[in-house]
Amino acid sequence: MENSAKRDVYYTEKAWKKWKENDSFIEGISKYNSDLIIQFLEDFEEGINVPKTCKGRRSPIRLITLKSKLTTFCRFVNNKDLDKLTKEEIHNLFKRLRTGEIKKRNQKGEETEPYKSVDNILKDFRSLWNWLLKTKRVKEDITEELGKEDEKPAWVYLTEEQFKTFANRANSE
Repeated sequence: MENSAKRDVYYTEKAWKKWKENDSFIEGISKYNSDLIIQFLEDFEEGINVPKTCKGRRSPIRLITLKSKLTTFCRFVNNKDLDKLTKEEIHNLFKRLRTGEIKKRNQKGEETEPYKSVDNILKDFRSLWNWLLKTKRVKEDITEELGKEDEKPAWVYLTEEQFKTFANRANSE
């Protein structure tokens, strides 16, 4: 009989628990935004105030990802209180992200290249904003007019000759 428990091969559950036990704030952002994001993450960990379309608890890897992306998002808005953002500020921010005006930063803090997956950032911000709406911290949905605009990636394919070479080299076991 197989063990039905999931294995934590990347130690994300361990990392999430360690962060929760040791940190009561998120470094690099204001205390207000840190407290807001932590409450959001706690609700999502428990499955409270989540979207109707995707009920239930969120996994540790999803929570870690949201924490990281929302921390970066705070840098984009110069640490302005997230629940005080206006529709114009958000539209302008995503325009600047899509045009490459805002770039990724490496570990040294140097700007490197434009963001390619702006829609992923938008999706995570929408999660936070919808949580703010659901918990009655904001009244207006400023994300409803933001649409997906990322270009589809170039199609990658193998030629018939490449496929034959690939298939011949594959081990049948």
